[in-house]
Amino acid sequence: MQAVNVPSRNPTMEEVMDELQSRFLMNLPASEFASSERLFFQIEQCYWFYEDFYADHHAHLSHLKLNDFARKMFNECSLLQPLQHQCESMFQDFKAYQSQIPVVGGILLNPSKTKLILVRNWKGTSWSLPRGKVNQAESDVECAKREVFEECGYAPPSNAINTKDFIEFTTNQQRMRMYIITDVPEHFAFAPQTRKEISLIQWFEFDDLPKKTWGVLPFMSRLRRWITSKKNEKKGKKRNSTPGKGRSVSAPRNRPQNQATDRVDMILPPSPPIAVRQNPTQQHVQHDPSRSYSTPQARPRGRNNLNRGHFGTEKQTSTSCDQVNEETFGVRDTGFSFNVDEMFKVNEELTGVKFTYNGNPHDFGKVKGPRPPPLPTVPPPKETPKPKSPQLFAPFTFDTGDIMACVK
Repeated sequence: MQAVNVPSRNPTMEEVMDELQSRFLMNLPASEFASSERLFFQIEQCYWFYEDFYADHHAHLSHLKLNDFARKMFNECSLLQPLQHQCESMFQDFKAYQSQIPVVGGILLNPSKTKLILVRNWKGTSWSLPRGKVNQAESDVECAKREVFEECGYAPPSNAINTKDFIEFTTNQQRMRMYIITDVPEHFAFAPQTRKEISLIQWFEFDDLPKKTWGVLPFMSRLRRWITSKKNEKKGKKRNSTPGKGRSVSAPRNRPQNQATDRVDMILPPSPPIAVRQNPTQQHVQHDPSRSYSTPQARPRGRNNLNRGHFGTEKQTSTSCDQVNEETFGVRDTGFSFNVDEMFKVNEELTGVKFTYNGNPHDFGKVKGPRPPPLPTVPPPKETPKPKSPQLFAPFTFDTGDIMACVK
């Protein structure tokens, strides 16, 4: 920090504004006055100089906010008076532009990667990572080194920042990038290099961060994953995300490729016969070597020797019964059950049509050729008419005269 000579006597506000105008605005090109953003960057420099060297040393000069200080400069400085009516709009444009400037900084880790450095603002209200806005024509890496040095006093070595090791977020159209800087000694004497910006610098465990932080928590989950990946790389446990040459993604990686199991034309050994225990009258089913184990008929059954309900396995289990089986199929004993062939045979007896199944469910049940004559239908018995009951009285009619005679 360079020493600045300020008047020892008590200057007036007019004298202070004239000094600031001569120091920061007098030699600016005309293009700087035409841009709200560039002009207010210089006014912001005037503001920090005023707070550090005038308001802190002279009690009669009050501390101001940036917008109030800008109004005074537009009122007092001759170079800014022609733009006095644009002060408010130019200030709002500057704040909007400032909120979109990229923010770059560094995440300083100790050698064991269990602690990181946080800095507390001048007012002591929140903690954050050392970071700041990128200057004009400044690269991200240069900005990260500058901000870490200005806020912590630590100058990272030339090989300490890897251009690929960073964590980046975009919030409200503002990009925030933090480069990961490792192997920072814990005993280093950190000290801010700027005035009235950082009040405290401290190491913190990952699981013991302060309650009031700004822009820290969004980086922590990605930082943990980055540390884990680096540890795995160091131990040689990093797995390749792409399959090896000549091997599918699902193939086990620890299996030698010269084994017979990697050959496409491999021959499976014959499967032992699978016994069906539900009905002793049914025959045992043996695996057909021409079928693969992916077909329902070739799969071994699981718990309780039950099938999986696929078509073609019905012959291994008995069919269910209902209340109309005797009416449809006739009286059977309790141990009787149908397989596929028996079911087709009974259907042929009932319908007169022989059905076959060739594996195509869309053609199953279609009758090929002439249909058989329909079965004779038995006409329902005719109902005998019920005898009519004899009439007790003969029919008769009343006229009006008879009714009036009865009334009288």
